[in-house]
Amino acid sequence: MRALAFLLFLSLALPFSSHADIKGKKKPAPEKKKATIMNTYWRLSEMDGKPVADGSQNNTPYIYLQDKKSQLLGHTGCNNIGGEFAIGKYNYIGFEPVYTEMACEGVTTEGYILTALKGANRYAINGKNLLLYNDNLLLAVFEAK
Repeated sequence: MRALAFLLFLSLALPFSSHADIKGKKKPAPEKKKATIMNTYWRLSEMDGKPVADGSQNNTPYIYLQDKKSQLLGHTGCNNIGGEFAIGKYNYIGFEPVYTEMACEGVTTEGYILTALKGANRYAINGKNLLLYNDNLLLAVFEAK
């Protein structure tokens, strides 16, 4: 009989105690969504170890990797760029061919991006940053936007 009374008490008390425990506590912060390499706009954020300033909306350097067609789209700050990419085991990445629409003389950002893309053979995602490497040499850092 005591066991039955105890179970009855627990069944009535638990819903109230659970509600009381939650009441007054802050909701947990939503988890930050980790960026994925595909279908994300990656803005160039670091070049030769130095931060890259945001340009106007029309000339901010970025890349976008479209997974359905393995297509690279982007902008160098002067030119649109395009090409194809491949991703494989152990975070392998390769871009080929990478092309631009026209020549831009004296633009170091364009040359830097093209060189980094052509030389990349490995990538890592660190939070909202995409890091492109040639083996262990960091070539470029992009930030998810």
